[in-house]
Amino acid sequence: MGTRHLICIVQNNKYRLAQYGQWDGYLMGQGADIAEFLRTADLDDFNRKVKRIRPISAKDLQQKLVSAGVDDSGWMSMEQSARLQERCPHLMRDFGAKVLPYIMGGGREVAQLNVEFARESLFCEWAYIINLDIGVLEIYKGFNKNPVSIGRFTKLMGSDGYAPVKLFKVLTFDEIRAAASGAALMTSIKGQVEE
Repeated sequence: MGTRHLICIVQNNKYRLAQYGQWDGYLMGQGADIAEFLRTADLDDFNRKVKRIRPISAKDLQQKLVSAGVDDSGWMSMEQSARLQERCPHLMRDFGAKVLPYIMGGGREVAQLNVEFARESLFCEWAYIINLDIGVLEIYKGFNKNPVSIGRFTKLMGSDGYAPVKLFKVLTFDEIRAAASGAALMTSIKGQVEE
């Protein structure tokens, strides 16, 4: 389902990843996948590999677009999108939490940082921040019209009558690793979502 979201990694108090995703951003979708990755991965190794990732430069992104046949109009046909998807799936809006095993497998090139998407809680329905500095997964919820007073997005200005995403839940890596599965963990907190 089209549930837009943001997946971020913070390391040494800096965003190393802030990737927009188009699909399944809800708790039982990307949330469960992220939790399952954190539950089973060698987090020391992951921390080392995160140090090597780099957001793609505007120039390199433009070269990839041109190689897929995209012109300067800014529009991309389905055929061009399919070519780009085949050549660099890790940069596409469809990649979602697959970015985590991609990094773990040695992938270094990631999408351009898109932290600002969190300010648009009408559109950013969920945001997941893997905070490697303190060993937690921060989960933020969209559709927020109230000013944000806690969490990392308090300084962002909202738009269209909506405030930035607001902090919903913080899970320690220890809590995540103790869960039976990422899906079981997300199921256990799903009932806390404000309707």
